[in-house]
Amino acid sequence: MKDRTKRQHFVPRFYLRNFCDADGYIWTHDSRCGDARRSTPENTGFETNIYSPLAEDGERFDEIEGFLADVESSAAPLLTRLGNGEQLDADEKVTISLFIASMFVRSPAQIRQFAALAGDTASWMTATHVEGDLISKQKRGEDTQLEEGVLDYLARKDALKVSVDRRAGLMSFLQLDPISRQINEMTWSFEISKDVELITSDNSVFWVAAEKIPRSPYGFGLAHRHAVIPFPLSPSRVLRIDHGNLRPWQTHLMDKRRAKLANKYQAQHKDHCLYYRTHHDGLHQLGMKYSKPVQQLESGYTGPEVRVVRKLKH
Repeated sequence: MKDRTKRQHFVPRFYLRNFCDADGYIWTHDSRCGDARRSTPENTGFETNIYSPLAEDGERFDEIEGFLADVESSAAPLLTRLGNGEQLDADEKVTISLFIASMFVRSPAQIRQFAALAGDTASWMTATHVEGDLISKQKRGEDTQLEEGVLDYLARKDALKVSVDRRAGLMSFLQLDPISRQINEMTWSFEISKDVELITSDNSVFWVAAEKIPRSPYGFGLAHRHAVIPFPLSPSRVLRIDHGNLRPWQTHLMDKRRAKLANKYQAQHKDHCLYYRTHHDGLHQLGMKYSKPVQQLESGYTGPEVRVVRKLKH
């Protein structure tokens, strides 16, 4: 039997260390239970076998966890340099792009969202099949009111609930390459906060709109020209990744309003945990205000409610 890692971190320990205090501790605010606790990075941001589902032969599929370990070992020294405000060369930027993309697809929030997309896809395929069958029968004059009623029922969002095993969300890793390439093609710069301590979360990589844009039923993608990734590097520095910056690798000072907005984005997009160096009531209130996770990935299909569960019951 080979040794394997059961305690699998969805937030890398070396990343969390950037937000630790002088004693090596970090605060975690959990909006599900409404409390905050102080711990080490080793005891923060992990779940047992989150990336190692059981295969049909009863063995754990550990390739994802092994891959993430390799990505982290390559990225760790480069992330330290970014935290110091250093510019990376082209090859180093590719390495960090892969790491940042992995931070996106590995988060519990994205695994849940990709699982929900799988449920939406299954619902859409079922409704499409039923509709196609009904149209064929209508052309032959064989349709019935019952069948038409079934189709109308399937189209109602409140008619059914679809349960999806969360492990289906591991297909998020199939998007790692295109997301990584998109991030690498974007412009990188730094933003510094001197007056407000910056926080991070268990879903620290997401994109927001640089300005107000019309809402689309298909969501807001990373390739959109107004998409911005505000990735926290430390309590005082953010790596800004966007499409419109004509001055790459420049450093800009964040005023209080902009720094508080960065923290608000982390609170809005978290799965349920915020991580930070110094605890205070304002961060507790912020975490609880945005306790409902954001669904950033949308299928555009209005169908039955999809509920993601840890494991389907047989």
